[in-house]
Amino acid sequence: PQPPASDLQLTHPDAGTVYQISPVTPRETQRIAVSALAGEGVQLASVSLWADDQVIATFTEPPYRSLWALEPGTHTFVARGVDWNGRELVSPAVTITVLP
Repeated sequence: PQPPASDLQLTHPDAGTVYQISPVTPRETQRIAVSALAGEGVQLASVSLWADDQVIATFTEPPYRSLWALEPGTHTFVARGVDWNGRELVSPAVTITVLP
């Protein structure tokens, strides 16, 4: 069965994805999109995208999308939102692996 839809979901990266850092491309250009989407009818005052307990971007309106520079290791992403009533929403976590 499908898990219940969350009020806030990460749409990228996909859980379990393995990325490889390229030796031929400049490191600063090796980035992936991190993005989130609010559920149907959910009105958010702000959304923050997090990588490994660090805020990478905060938005007050969609699209909730930023770029994150690849770093070797295992990384966990979440989106945290606050609705207009002050209720906090947290997306399910997504974990990826980056190979050196």
